[in-house]
Amino acid sequence: MTIRVVPASEETFEAWLTMRAALYGTDGLDDARNRAEAKEILTTGRLGQLRMGCLMAAEGRLSLGMVEVSVRDVAEFCERVPVGYLEGWFVEPSARGRGIGRLLVDAACAWARDHGCRQLASDTQDWNAESARAHAGCGFRDMGLLRHFVRDL
Repeated sequence: MTIRVVPASEETFEAWLTMRAALYGTDGLDDARNRAEAKEILTTGRLGQLRMGCLMAAEGRLSLGMVEVSVRDVAEFCERVPVGYLEGWFVEPSARGRGIGRLLVDAACAWARDHGCRQLASDTQDWNAESARAHAGCGFRDMGLLRHFVRDL
């Protein structure tokens, strides 16, 4: 069967929620917030101030992965604005290694171009070697690591 990438829809909504939960885990994204954010993206094409979209990879009626992409006014190391940004990217573990991640990134690139972007940026945690390899495999250049700091006032 052929894998296709399509915009998220009501039909793929529950699969999208499951993938978001697997991707973001317990990083402050409870079920209610997960559902509210996905619904906002689906119905308005935005999440807060960000213009956003979600694309789903499917084989028949089976959802295999998703990518959430936004348009940002600025992104680290990017020279051209606006810039497309991979906000979230997930492929079901059982479907990895089949090129689905690359199909999703290619679709995110097309979405970003359609929204006036000339670069696509992304990030991952410093410990996530699997994600770093997937990014490199999709043509991203590793720009090094950033350390973020917070000071309570």
